[in-house]
Amino acid sequence: MLAVVALVVAIAAGTLLVVSEGLLAHPGPVTMLGVAVAGIAVLLFSLISVQKRVHALDIRSGELARVKGELELTVRTVQQRNRDLEASELRYRGLVEQQGDVIIRKLPDGRLSFVNDAFCRTFNVRRENAIGRTFTPVCHPQEQSDQPPVVATGSETLRLTYNQCMRTLNGWRWFAWEDHPIRNENGQLTEIQSVGRDITEQRQMELALREARDKAEEANRAKSMFLATMSHEIRTPMNGVIGMTGLLLDTSLTPEQRSYATAVRESGEALLGI
Repeated sequence: MLAVVALVVAIAAGTLLVVSEGLLAHPGPVTMLGVAVAGIAVLLFSLISVQKRVHALDIRSGELARVKGELELTVRTVQQRNRDLEASELRYRGLVEQQGDVIIRKLPDGRLSFVNDAFCRTFNVRRENAIGRTFTPVCHPQEQSDQPPVVATGSETLRLTYNQCMRTLNGWRWFAWEDHPIRNENGQLTEIQSVGRDITEQRQMELALREARDKAEEANRAKSMFLATMSHEIRTPMNGVIGMTGLLLDTSLTPEQRSYATAVRESGEALLGI
């Protein structure tokens, strides 16, 4: 604003000098002085304008430096967060991949969205060939495998468990499956996570224990039947022995014979009681 006022004053002063001399057509010393004053005023205005522009550029440079610093800080923060996320993802993936359990994720329509290495090793399938396709295991025709329960489409988050005997790369194996529905913030079903644990050895042990128990119960029943049969078979002749001994004691016997017959009867009654 001051530069504009100085310029106007200088031009006005120069113009008055020129007019007062009346020498617009024939310039003289005064006219030249007015022109010089006007030129100086223009130069002064230019210098002041340049200075203001330089000052504005300095302000803008400072603002740009501040914005640049903030952007660099933001970029460093984002990069650190990305590194933290990558490290967390690597840890999570390492935990999942090192698990011996089969872990898969399915979309609501049954297509696989994730499989771990244990799944690929167990069923001899490549990950890229499994993703996007449905997983239909081959169950043993003679073993009683459970049917996978249907996951509700509501807001329930119950874990569903079932056992299946499935064909794998290593033959028929028993798996205990646990399905867990995954829902978004609106409660809608987005995926189903299934974890399968190989329980073949445990199943075989249970079957062996069940078979041993059945054999023990069968042996116990056989023993009971044998004892009942033997008891019946012994009781019948023993009653005959006791009865005939009683008849013998009713006859004329010497004291020694009577003693022997009495001992026989008492022994028979003792055996009958047992």
